[in-house]
Amino acid sequence: MGRRKSQAPAAETPQTSITAFREAEKRYRPRTRTPTDYSDVLDLRDGAAAGVAAGAVRRAGPGAYELTDRPGLFVLPGVVAPDAQRRLAFCCYGAYHRPPAETNLTWLARRDGTAPPPRTAAPPANLRWATLGRHYNWTERTYACDHAEPMPRHVAELCDDLCAAIGSSMNAEAAIVNYYRPGDTMGGHVDDAETDRSLPLVSVSLGCSAVFLVGGATRDVAPTAVWLRSGLCGKQPVSSIKIQTGTTSRRWRGASEI
Repeated sequence: MGRRKSQAPAAETPQTSITAFREAEKRYRPRTRTPTDYSDVLDLRDGAAAGVAAGAVRRAGPGAYELTDRPGLFVLPGVVAPDAQRRLAFCCYGAYHRPPAETNLTWLARRDGTAPPPRTAAPPANLRWATLGRHYNWTERTYACDHAEPMPRHVAELCDDLCAAIGSSMNAEAAIVNYYRPGDTMGGHVDDAETDRSLPLVSVSLGCSAVFLVGGATRDVAPTAVWLRSGLCGKQPVSSIKIQTGTTSRRWRGASEI
C-alpha cells in the first residue's frame, strides 16, 4: 500500500475590506429587525438652525446652506414654490419620458435593434431615466454634441433662480430625470462627464426621501450624510435642492434606500 501524501494547508482567502463609503451605504439602509439610526444625518429642513449653530453648515443665501466639511456643496430645502413642484412632478410623469426625450428604453431598443417602446400617457414601469436638452451617451459617458433638443424653458429658468440664490449662475443645456421607486438606491459614483468643472450641477429631489452621502476623492473617505426630503410639510409640498460647484463633482456620492 502506498503512503498517503500529506496535504498542504488550504490557503486562507483574503477578506475584502469594506470601504468607509460602502459602510455608510449599508448603515443608513432601512432595516426590518432593528430600527435604523439616523440621529447623525444632517436634516436641513427641520434642523437648519441647529446645523448652523453646530458649525455643520453655513448660511450661503436665502434658504441656502453650504456644508462646512464639503465646501462647494449647497443644500436648499423647500425653496421651490409648491406650484412649481407640482408642475415639475407632472412633467416628469406626463411629458419628459416622451419623444424627443431619450430614455433607457429607447437606448436599449437602439442598442438591440428592436422596435422603440410605444408612446404611453403614463411612464412605463421599467422606465429608469430620461434625458433632456443635450442628450447623454451612457456608453461613452459623454454628452452628445450632435444630439440635442431645446431645454424645457421652466427647467432652465428654475436652475437659473436656484444658482442665483448662492451667488452663482448657469445656462442649463442638459438634464437627466431619474425615476426612483421605494426600495431603489443610487449607487456610489463620481460625476465626471462635465468638461467644465467650474459650472454648477443642480439636483432637485421630489417625492420620496433619502439619505444623500457625499464623500471625498476615494471610497475610503467617510461620507457626510444629509437628508434629501420631499413629500408634505404641514399642508405644503417641500423639496430638497442640491447644488454642486467646483471640485465637489469629483467626490463620491450616492443615496441610501429610497
